[in-house]
Amino acid sequence: MTGVLGSPIILILAITGGYFNWAVWYHEVVEHAEEQHFILTKNLHSNTINFQAILDDCKKQIPTFNT
Repeated sequence: MTGVLGSPIILILAITGGYFNWAVWYHEVVEHAEEQHFILTKNLHSNTINFQAILDDCKKQIPTFNT
């Protein structure tokens, strides 16, 4: 009985999922066809950030933190 009750919900999810996948494809291919892609040329974070210090601090504060 679960399949009978659940199949309309699954069908609606499939239709809406297909629609949104098509909408994203259309948006990227048709509406942005002539635009250039953004090319990252520099870091978007400050050079003063010490990522190793942040990682070491996480390991100290969270005993189960895995890297």
